[in-house]
Amino acid sequence: MQKIALSTVNILHTICLNDRPKIPTTDLVQTVCAHGIGYHDTYTKQHAGGRTMVGIVLVSHSQALVEALRDYTRVIAPRAAVAVAGGMPNGEFGTSYGSVYRAISEVNNPDGVVVLMDMGAAAMVVKMVLGDMNDPRVCVADCPFVEGAVEATVQAQAGIDRDSIIQSLKSLSQLRKF
Repeated sequence: MQKIALSTVNILHTICLNDRPKIPTTDLVQTVCAHGIGYHDTYTKQHAGGRTMVGIVLVSHSQALVEALRDYTRVIAPRAAVAVAGGMPNGEFGTSYGSVYRAISEVNNPDGVVVLMDMGAAAMVVKMVLGDMNDPRVCVADCPFVEGAVEATVQAQAGIDRDSIIQSLKSLSQLRKF
């Protein structure tokens, strides 16, 4: 089987829009997932077959939103190392410094971490956490939240390095829906 070199956006375009996939959608998702080398919730070398992979952290003002997005990425990249931080500890909307710190720590490894957030104050909290962590392996991606999460998890699962994932996510800022 050929290694898939398409971007996630192209794959989703093929699945979701007017183009018909050349292979059934379920086979396409299985093909993408066949390159997986990790697990979605907690990073461990055991889950990654002894190899490391870039961890992905999703940060939102809403616990329900970030958990739904994590679940969505599991469909396409079930073995990606993904941690989430959403809402406040009391269940209200907001972004918790402690939750962000824990989520980053959960998937941090020698290959690094890419952090994506939904908007505004979440970005400020992430910047504070990163300033305190002072870990050059952890990077923030400024891109659309949903599309970025899908792109990042698929690429991380495929073993793409952190800097290449960040570069790919930058291109999503030009993505148009119509």
